[in-house]
Amino acid sequence: MIRPPRVSRLALAPRALLAGAALLAACSSDGAPRPVAPASVASPERVRTRRPPAPAEWYWEAVEPELHDAEPHPLELPVSEAGVGHPEGAAKLWSELGEAGRDRVRRDGFVVAPAPAGARPRVGAFYMEWRERRVPLLLTVDALYAASVLAISRAVTEVEKTELAPALEALVAKLASRLDGAGRPAQQELLQPHRLARGVVAVAAFLANGTPAPPDLAPLVAQEVGAIVAHAGAATSPLLGVPIDYARFRVPAGAASPGHFRAATWLGAAPFVLAARTETRGAAADVMLARTHARAAMLLSRYVDRDVDPETSDAYARVARLVGFVWGSPDDLSLVELGDLAEALKVDLAKAASIASVTRTDLVRHRAALLRPPQVYDGSGGLTKGDRPPVSVRILGGHASPDAQALGTLVTGGLAAERPLPSLLDVAAWLGAPGVRTTLREAGEATPGHEEALARAVALRPGEDDPARHGSIHGSLLDVLLTWAEAKEAGARSVATERARTESLLAAWTLARNAGRPFARAAARSQGRPRELDLTGTALPVFVEPAPDAIAHLASAVRQANKGLGALGRLEAKSPYRTALAEVEDMLLLALRAATRSHDGDPIAAEDATALLGVPARLLALEGEQPDADVVAAVEVAAHPRTGHTLVAGVAGLEPAYVLVKDTTRETARDPSKEGPREHDSAAVLAVGAHLVLTDRTPWLSTFRVTRDGRAKP
Repeated sequence: MIRPPRVSRLALAPRALLAGAALLAACSSDGAPRPVAPASVASPERVRTRRPPAPAEWYWEAVEPELHDAEPHPLELPVSEAGVGHPEGAAKLWSELGEAGRDRVRRDGFVVAPAPAGARPRVGAFYMEWRERRVPLLLTVDALYAASVLAISRAVTEVEKTELAPALEALVAKLASRLDGAGRPAQQELLQPHRLARGVVAVAAFLANGTPAPPDLAPLVAQEVGAIVAHAGAATSPLLGVPIDYARFRVPAGAASPGHFRAATWLGAAPFVLAARTETRGAAADVMLARTHARAAMLLSRYVDRDVDPETSDAYARVARLVGFVWGSPDDLSLVELGDLAEALKVDLAKAASIASVTRTDLVRHRAALLRPPQVYDGSGGLTKGDRPPVSVRILGGHASPDAQALGTLVTGGLAAERPLPSLLDVAAWLGAPGVRTTLREAGEATPGHEEALARAVALRPGEDDPARHGSIHGSLLDVLLTWAEAKEAGARSVATERARTESLLAAWTLARNAGRPFARAAARSQGRPRELDLTGTALPVFVEPAPDAIAHLASAVRQANKGLGALGRLEAKSPYRTALAEVEDMLLLALRAATRSHDGDPIAAEDATALLGVPARLLALEGEQPDADVVAAVEVAAHPRTGHTLVAGVAGLEPAYVLVKDTTRETARDPSKEGPREHDSAAVLAVGAHLVLTDRTPWLSTFRVTRDGRAKP
């Protein structure tokens, strides 16, 4: 899986390598494409044209909550029976809980009950149903996160359809045309590398749109495609001659474009390995195969150089910048970085003789191996000594997000033999969920070496001021979870709420990871029109979970996605998917204002309280005719590189959380002229909020659940 922190990619190379870092070489300093005049084939004395990389924090700008009090004002527990308000439909819920269930709610401030029979696992439908039942509502971070991921996923899916898929097909077609148009190499040393490069591109072309392979490659391409479609697991690639984990090619249920999913996965998985087993113990290739792979990668790198082929370079940049913005920078060497390294070493890739030279090829291979050890092992290329993946070049490359790095550190960084994989509790501990380390010890999962491995994993978390924390949409969604986990609880405080937040964090993290693979989602759907219910009686309040920091960071992530996908994905301002992102951002800013007031113990502003009443209908419109696959998610969390064990996490949907919410409606407005502590009304109201549910309900997740009769769930 993933390794400890990498050696600096600049440790042994000049500043020229910065231009190729993270496959983001196609943008100006503000992230927008910069036009470059076409260039002819480079002569040796020409300087390679390079575009500066986009900033690490693409389009991200902080949304800050305006808090008056540094410390939150939580509800004081336990609450007396007389101190709990349960208007209208909430009175029935209170009665159905039974004496034992009511005692738990008054003591812990929170329980999760089974979902009603026939309930649909959608956020908007969930809240509209409880609104019809005349119950006060609580907009939870769970619900807001799920709605945000849905809107982002749909916008990304549309960008994949309109921009990424055509760019991917164009890139593959241009590379194939260049390689085939070059004809049979004159140098004997380039015959196999040329064939290998053509084969990798031919497999991608067949997967993407069914383009037949050239006759001389057809049998080999058919074998490779057969292994990909069978997705049976780890095996030696017929084409590359090194291991690949073919299980990763299993197409997710409901994926809109299985062909593009497989093509993108292939270009991210197919490794051109640079290390030989005689040079690096445990490597899968011999010297001849490593040289063949290196030369094939150098041939491809030549054609994505702007000075050699501007059109192919532009197609590569379009694909790379979108992939980088959404999912993060590549872990393996990119074709651009390989070209930069060759230039720094004065190896001219425009000359076939330079690539054919054993001396020059080995110079590039050995320097690359020192420069860029990868952090992620995804089953491709084999393992070196110490469970470290070999250095390789990939056309698109895998992505070493901080959570992926942490999982790999836990897999190979000190867990005892009886724990070949981390548990979801380890993930929660890495995120910083409160009380999880104690739970790990109580569950007997803190095995020898565990604390050291967990400490190394935690050290990989980017700091709050690290721009890399927002270097991709996935990174910003991860930032929300890190912020949410570390936030001081402003609601009722208890062991039950801590463990419920832990499950919420893990389920939200699973949703983000489920959205983190190109072409893995269902076809995008535009939002519907809000519908209002004809309800009688006084409108019941809609509260917001008092977690302003997490909601603020979520608003920043949605805003980043809207701006970046508009600029890089060419989504029009009036696109229904950008409209949906803007709608979600508006709801988040509304929720932020309410959460900030609740954090400070102040009543929600009257206009915001009125606007919150319409949020359930807006969420329902956002979802439209959403299939269950958009909500129910299952992802592979980690796989052990030696044993083959796999850890999978899934989100089953939503369950109702019965929460005591501090009722501030009777409080007077804050008087800014007065200093010192203020008095707060401790009255509580029973409200229902959406709680994300993991499919794996281990015993530590049952402590805050009740059965329908209010008893503790076994």
